[in-house]
Amino acid sequence: VLFGDESDGVIIPSEAMWFGTLAWTNVTNQSVALAFNETDEYKNDSFGLKTLHQTKKIVTRVTGLNHTEYINKQFFVEQVIPFLIDQQLSITVILCGIVLPCAVLIAVISVAIVKKRKTKQMNTTDQFKVSNQYTQE
Repeated sequence: VLFGDESDGVIIPSEAMWFGTLAWTNVTNQSVALAFNETDEYKNDSFGLKTLHQTKKIVTRVTGLNHTEYINKQFFVEQVIPFLIDQQLSITVILCGIVLPCAVLIAVISVAIVKKRKTKQMNTTDQFKVSNQYTQE
């Protein structure tokens, strides 16, 4: 999942939110923004972006947020967790091209798992793990 917005205020060019980049062109003697599927990294499948794209495993979400608002808990609760639940707990969430720190990602996935299980009875070990995560924030 790629979350971002053109009004991010930090990531330039805005195409970089979606793994795009700037490239120099000798034709016009200036740099131009390239979409992610025009980059060498995509064409060579350097880190699997092309494979993910071709198998329709990349989802982009325009958020309307500026760069510093992605660490807001409300963003996670309203946009990330529901998406994870709907998509059967996708493992990697990328915000503006930056992979979330593992601890945050694990917490988000844990909350999503708990929400998915809400109709099932949880054993006391699971309940302890979940409540323990919230007290450590």
